[in-house]
Amino acid sequence: MINENPCPTYYLHNPHVSGAWYGKTIFNNLMPAKKNKNYSKYSFLLENSQGQNYSVAMIYDGGDSSFPGFRRLPTARLKKTLSKFEVEQWIKLNRYNQRYNIIQGKDVEPTEQDAIIIQIHGIESSYKTLQTYISKFKKRILFLNHFYISARSRSQIAQDLGINLIVSECDLYKRSELFRSIYPWYKKPVLALPYAFGDRFKSLRPPSERFPACVATGTLDFIKDPEYFRDLHDLTESRVLHPMRQTIYENKTDLKGLIDSYISPYRAGIEGRGMLVLLRQTFQDPQPEYNAINIVDLYNNYQMAVVPEEITGLPGIGMVEAMAWMRLPR
Repeated sequence: MINENPCPTYYLHNPHVSGAWYGKTIFNNLMPAKKNKNYSKYSFLLENSQGQNYSVAMIYDGGDSSFPGFRRLPTARLKKTLSKFEVEQWIKLNRYNQRYNIIQGKDVEPTEQDAIIIQIHGIESSYKTLQTYISKFKKRILFLNHFYISARSRSQIAQDLGINLIVSECDLYKRSELFRSIYPWYKKPVLALPYAFGDRFKSLRPPSERFPACVATGTLDFIKDPEYFRDLHDLTESRVLHPMRQTIYENKTDLKGLIDSYISPYRAGIEGRGMLVLLRQTFQDPQPEYNAINIVDLYNNYQMAVVPEEITGLPGIGMVEAMAWMRLPR
């Protein structure tokens, strides 16, 4: 398919696979523990593309899916057929109303100004299929988040694919020694693409009516799987992904009244291995008390907020949500 649009087209590679970027996945929507969670940190890229000086298209290639076990399917043809169907249903699920081109990787014919955007999540499973057509793109963008998982192997794959621009929530090349250690081949700034907060995050009352203290929010996650996190542990010797959150959480009693902590450990009490643990991790809410909080009301009860970053230097989306709450009501 030849792109006749004079504006650049950004081809989102397998956008249906991960729930951390453009919207919830089909698989997550079927899971009681995850159905009501809103994963749409970058949905604005799709929602606001109509009428802009760029367009958005979807590339599927049968390399991956949001469903566990997809990679074991017997034929590439079946995988590609199911991938296209899943992308179509994913668009409907996330209520993206405008029409998007949905293109199989082998059929894409980009112009020199077009770009492919690849998520770091799932880059291993799509590596072989990407190799068959990524050379058509002169602009190859890697969307980098949570880069501590299988860090060095994913970095090597990104280099092999000829990635020439990395995008993340801050300039990791400038601000993260960890990034420079894991991506030594990348020698230029990382393009900062900040989170966009939802409309529900707004100021509901003036600061004078709020409690004169700081509220701390966020998930506290630990380094558990040695295979996934070996590189991170070797470089930092840390056992936690959010050191400052851990400090606040462990001292919340002493800090109460100064910093009121709502920081919540991830999957507390449902850790380990085995089928029963796997079922609980799939169907049980990993943070029931935290997810039950009305976060907008919580922010509006305090004059200040702190949402500490992860050990990689990347901020959490709560940072911009808290900023939205700081705006004075109109």
